[in-house]
Amino acid sequence: MNPKFLTLSSMQEILMIDDKFSKWHPVLEKTAKQYDFNLTNSPSVEEGLEKLKNYKGSIEAVILGLSFTTGKIQGREGLLKIKEIDNCIPVIILTAKTDDFQLISECIRLGAYDYFSKLNINTGLLFLHIENAIQRSAQQKKILNFAKTVTDTYASKPFFYFTVKDENPDKGYFGYRLNAVACASFDNKPEAEYLCQLAAEWHSNFLNTLAFYDSGLTLRLRYLYNPADEYIDPVLVVEFNVLSYEQALFKFIEIHNEFDLFMQAKKDFGKTIYYFSPITDENDLRNVLFPFSTDTFVQFIPEFNEFSPSFAKSVGFSSEKRDEEKRSITLPSLQKPEIKLDRFCEQLFHQKTRTMVEVVLSPVKLSRDEIDYLRDVFNNISSYYSTNFEKENASRIISEYLHSPSKCFNVEVFEAQESKRIGESMLSAISAAFFESATHVKTSPVKISHKDILKKEDEIKERRNWNFLYSLSNIINVFKFPYPYSPSIPGIKSHNPVYGYIPNNLSEMGLKLGVKNNGNGEVPIRISVEDLRKHLYILGQTGTGKTTVLYSMIMDRINAGKGVCVIDPHGDLHNQLLENLPKSRQKDVIRFEPGNADNKIRINLLEYEENNPQEKSFLIDDLFNFFRQEYDVQQTMGPVFELFMKNSLLLLMDDPHNLGTIGDVSKIFQNPEFRKDLLSKCKDQDVVDFWEETVLRLTGDYSLANFTPYIVSKLNQLLINEYIKPIVVTKKSNINFREIIDNEKILLVSLSKGKIGKIGVNILGTIILSRIINAALSRQNIPETKRKDFTLFVDEFQNFMSQSVMYAMSEARKYRLSLVLANQTLGQLNERMKASILGNVGSTIFFRPGINDVDYVMPYFSPYLTRENILTLSNYKCIGRLQIENSLSLPFIFDTTPPEIVNAKNNQRKGREKRAE
Repeated sequence: MNPKFLTLSSMQEILMIDDKFSKWHPVLEKTAKQYDFNLTNSPSVEEGLEKLKNYKGSIEAVILGLSFTTGKIQGREGLLKIKEIDNCIPVIILTAKTDDFQLISECIRLGAYDYFSKLNINTGLLFLHIENAIQRSAQQKKILNFAKTVTDTYASKPFFYFTVKDENPDKGYFGYRLNAVACASFDNKPEAEYLCQLAAEWHSNFLNTLAFYDSGLTLRLRYLYNPADEYIDPVLVVEFNVLSYEQALFKFIEIHNEFDLFMQAKKDFGKTIYYFSPITDENDLRNVLFPFSTDTFVQFIPEFNEFSPSFAKSVGFSSEKRDEEKRSITLPSLQKPEIKLDRFCEQLFHQKTRTMVEVVLSPVKLSRDEIDYLRDVFNNISSYYSTNFEKENASRIISEYLHSPSKCFNVEVFEAQESKRIGESMLSAISAAFFESATHVKTSPVKISHKDILKKEDEIKERRNWNFLYSLSNIINVFKFPYPYSPSIPGIKSHNPVYGYIPNNLSEMGLKLGVKNNGNGEVPIRISVEDLRKHLYILGQTGTGKTTVLYSMIMDRINAGKGVCVIDPHGDLHNQLLENLPKSRQKDVIRFEPGNADNKIRINLLEYEENNPQEKSFLIDDLFNFFRQEYDVQQTMGPVFELFMKNSLLLLMDDPHNLGTIGDVSKIFQNPEFRKDLLSKCKDQDVVDFWEETVLRLTGDYSLANFTPYIVSKLNQLLINEYIKPIVVTKKSNINFREIIDNEKILLVSLSKGKIGKIGVNILGTIILSRIINAALSRQNIPETKRKDFTLFVDEFQNFMSQSVMYAMSEARKYRLSLVLANQTLGQLNERMKASILGNVGSTIFFRPGINDVDYVMPYFSPYLTRENILTLSNYKCIGRLQIENSLSLPFIFDTTPPEIVNAKNNQRKGREKRAE
């Protein structure tokens, strides 16, 4: 035994099969140990399979690379071989490529538990998934072991049952219960129409998926009713053929995983119409499969349209030869049953004894003989139908069969009751719901025992016949869950979905964030100016729609004649705004483009209002924030650095009428006469004492002579930039931020990193952000009612936030300054910044987050949204939690306006302005 492979410790063994193991082992090993995992490796699938065989039972999970050297077994083939050795062992796929989605999907279908990308791997999440997978695997092994020793009974956990025939498994079963249907609120017809549209889409997608299954799969949609219960119990039982115990479990997992995508509402939050849950209890599943004993079992058979074509061939799904002249043929899809199930549910809900109505569906494929037969019928359609309507309808239906012969369904409808006789009203309701009317269907009693209720097809003659065949396009009329046409469906639990939720007190005025389709057109989503004063945070990865919502809000403010400042670290948003400014506001625009040689704006970083000396602390904090971002604080910025720098800045800022500049800091250290002259005029005794007493006591590395190059080198990083230096090395600023706010100007700040560099972007963005906030806070000298609202938009704000600015956010709302802060990921924020931002903003908008952010934002959405709902948000869809009239709304999904629509509207406005000239 290799001691490096298996240890005597209690740690669980994880086998990693990857030819780049040496690269990833240091990254993964530390986290693996935190989860009590011992990580071992194999550089090839061949070697990994050998270890798996030798130590089967000791290895708990496999991490499998997707791609290996040419000539070696690749990940997909390796997965199949691993499952041959141990079908229950969880396998996690690792991939380094971004275009492997189709191959990854196939691996998941073949039994892989999950996959992770090497490009942005979250090791904690990886091993958490492995831990969950091992627990699930252990549970599956218990089921399999139990199944091997108990015949014709139920596995104990979870929701998996199979029957046994000749000492081998025969059929497997699992099921889902429909807990509720999303219904519109009372008397809201547009919402009801929208929800019914969603229901139709769900059925279409679900049935389209079923069409790709091979024969051997059967779905049993059962409407169960017990008069002792409060509601009808709609359940979906999935039945599949199996040949061995191992195949039973493998097939169960495979089918269950695919069905789960539909049943567990893992799609868009706003489009979930049916709320399902898996049947996990043994007795519950047993009661669903065998609901009651009865001798009253009826099959509904569609009406026959009889004809005896002389050219007919062997048809249907039976291999049995039949007399051509006596055969009856029908096309059941000519019927048009009601989509609504309200009448059916109402009749079922009023039954006096326990009742079951079952729709049995099996995907089938037409044989070549059957296709040839339909072609013959199609070519001679006039021989069988008299009216043009019948001919056209039959031609259309047959064309559908011929167009998709592999996407057909065999469907039967049954009813069972405890009573000896089924009432005519119940029979009529079933006929109308699934066959158009009672005049188009006949019933045939079927003698069946309780024990054989799942095997009734053996006792039904001529089951495989055309009158049970449906095409993909019309199966939706028969195999269906209730549609939410009204606020409530008789006997069915309804639910007012958060998915379709729009806060009923949304502002009709204010800044436009986006739209929501409620089934009757688009409803604008707005946030009032009053609510925006509590600030808004937007999180969104590149391409998801973050810039779009920023643009929409900014243009809303500009078109309303209000003041805004936009800090854009990239320049794209800045350019888009300039291109689409209305002519009426162009005179109000102030452009700050430090990367443009024509830029005339100058800002003394040390300038402050004379009547507000406390502002000095904000300015100094801004500069220190810049240094903290650019340099390693612990390695290069100790307390002595802060002491020297702070006292240098205070010395230069002592006289508000004769301020120094950031460029003068070096002079204080390098020019004793310059420093002496400033000290002679300084009124701050603490600063004077520092330079004349404390500095003289510092020796060695901390002496003034030794520390001077250290300070100067840090400043030179800022001042050597030919774009930045003219802006910041100036005695007097030529931009008044207070006037910009009071006069509702438009300040557009474009910080192009390509020209001014990262340092320039950070320092100028920090200064602009701080100056706007300080200017707003200075409005304490005018009554609050006279303070004009001003909105500050900051993209990639994390580069510009100082601690003092974060503290000031809570005060800014009093001075009518609203902040809209945006960035791409929470990973860009330190913990203090996360807490400060999320704790100080009233409203949040989240676009699709990265995998590393989703767990952090989940508390903002739970229990209304699942992790999958959030991660599968499409571009230009976002989740809002808005502050509305001093209360926080529930999370709701809405759409931002895609760029092409925004641009089209802008072009229309420009055209109107041009025509008006």
